[in-house]
Amino acid sequence: MLNSSSIDAAIERVLSALPEQAGSLPDSVKSHLKATLAQQLAQLDCVSREAFDHQSEVLVKTRLKLEALEKQVAELEASLESSA
Repeated sequence: MLNSSSIDAAIERVLSALPEQAGSLPDSVKSHLKATLAQQLAQLDCVSREAFDHQSEVLVKTRLKLEALEKQVAELEASLESSA
């Protein structure tokens, strides 16, 4: 999940990307926009970069183990076929 500071940073980036005319928006509109953006961002199913990187490492290790097991099975099948 996104933490509060990440949400605040995203909101600030969105607000800074608005045209200059939006800078004169009343504070009530800005606060409503911030609240709406925060609510929508909080509903996203996101993970942190750390969690993503960790899961990527786990996936690489799992793939290596799978490839080793596939090779081992192929060797066993070949030895069974040659002895039959």
